[in-house]
Amino acid sequence: MARRILGTLLGIFVAGLVVMVIEGLGSSAFPPDPGFDPAAPDLSLVPMGAIAMVALAWVLGPIAGGLVANLVGRPPGPVPALIIGGLFLAADVANLLMIQSPPWLWVVGLVAPLPGAWGGFAAARSLQQRRAAPSSD
Repeated sequence: MARRILGTLLGIFVAGLVVMVIEGLGSSAFPPDPGFDPAAPDLSLVPMGAIAMVALAWVLGPIAGGLVANLVGRPPGPVPALIIGGLFLAADVANLLMIQSPPWLWVVGLVAPLPGAWGGFAAARSLQQRRAAPSSD
């Protein structure tokens, strides 16, 4: 049980780190227009590439979190991934409500976190099954 909790916490951390790194890379690669005011965010002043990087981060973060949570918290199970997916879904909704965003980003933010985290769980389960399978050599 302690290993599952540790795995879930580590998965949350890794998912957040992945999101932060990808969004940071997007901000560096696609800096906002000079008129952008972070105190009153309006994504119409942000380059499309930067917004696409946010979407990519929102997809890859929960995948990485679900994977790490289930590799650490063996045996793999869906609950840690669903916790991570739920937390990142809530974070996406909060961001979308605070910052005027294009409709396609709403779709990504609402659709990606839970299936992404589930995909991380499925990948961890597959990796662990391959490791446990007897070698045919």
